[in-house]
Amino acid sequence: MADSRYLSASLSDALTNSLHQALLFLVACFGVYWLLTANRGGDGIRERVKRRSAVRGPVWTPSADVTRWAVVVASAVALICVVVLVSRAGGIGGYFGQIANRSSYLRGSNYLVYSYLPLLASCVVHILSRRRESLAPGLIAYVGVSCLFIVTFVSGGRGPLIFGGLIPMLLVFQTGKRPLSIGKLVGVLAIGAVGAMAYSVKFRESQFATGDQLGGGASISPSYLFERFMAGTELRPVDSLIRLNEANSVGQLDFQNGSTYAASLAWFVPRAAWASKPGGGANTWFTQRYLPRFYGSERVETSISAVGEAFANFSWLGVIVAGMAFGLALFGLRRSLVRSDRVFQSSIVIVCTPYVVSLMRGDLYQNLGQVVVLICIVAALCWIGDVRSKADRVLETKSVGIVRGSFGTSEPVMR
Repeated sequence: MADSRYLSASLSDALTNSLHQALLFLVACFGVYWLLTANRGGDGIRERVKRRSAVRGPVWTPSADVTRWAVVVASAVALICVVVLVSRAGGIGGYFGQIANRSSYLRGSNYLVYSYLPLLASCVVHILSRRRESLAPGLIAYVGVSCLFIVTFVSGGRGPLIFGGLIPMLLVFQTGKRPLSIGKLVGVLAIGAVGAMAYSVKFRESQFATGDQLGGGASISPSYLFERFMAGTELRPVDSLIRLNEANSVGQLDFQNGSTYAASLAWFVPRAAWASKPGGGANTWFTQRYLPRFYGSERVETSISAVGEAFANFSWLGVIVAGMAFGLALFGLRRSLVRSDRVFQSSIVIVCTPYVVSLMRGDLYQNLGQVVVLICIVAALCWIGDVRSKADRVLETKSVGIVRGSFGTSEPVMR
């Protein structure tokens, strides 16, 4: 938006304020994180975090048998939901042709897209449970992960594919015995970034552009993607923040006073049960208010970013508080990562960390609900698996005692 306009005084001030807000957000975030993990006693951050972790959390040891069946069921449900979505569109071609307008196309049945959330949680818990038992992931895990990538790809957005597939599986791999080197990790992330850009251009933006705008339309060349990256096309949240500051400078910004944060709670309520449910959060409000032609009748949204949402609600004070909240979240993830020998804590870190990145770019409405759902599913799987594991151990102990009594010996008998 800003790069194609004359650099007026109001736009120049908006650019300056946007940079100051981003810097203030980062200072507040990492300032809180540093205060909580600072090296004051001569020992390292890891030891400091352990001392700060007064609440150790539940020690659940889920059975791999339970998590295996969870992966099977979640995979089947996710694939069925994908089949339903594609069938409603009249085939795979028709489905991908409507992806660009999925906000309106999926209205009322958006829950089908989120079928990958139980599958993601099940795969992570299952792999970590088997790893705790010194077992390889196994065929079920590989099939589940394959289904996860298929479902997130077909879901219609880059977010599920990146934050619900690529990054969580990379974290699972990096916490194993053979993590990737820095060079290989950067290479994988670079390939993922290029793939995400190509996905967006091919399946979404091509619906709004002519062939000439796509550099020929028939193919997406590497040079086109490179120019797109260097031009800052992927930095739309920065444009949104600049637009907010420009509106504020001319008195056109009505601060929301927390209403976009409150709207995020409506994500959990089905629209069938609440006809007047808000259509979205900060992304929806911003696009409707300041980019109405972009939003249109198809409800196409743009991203406002965590900094932009905080500023739109509570001005500069909101930016500081939001930065501090992110610092606390990073500390919480770090604390759980220190206790990486626990399946529950490690699973929470793996499924939640990608959404910290997503929230930086998007709004709370699009991320809070997914994080809460993932945490609940992980907790349920770990608790049920732990109960089953304890029950199996009790039965095994009783059976060993019966065998001992039958043979009149105090030594365990091989069965």
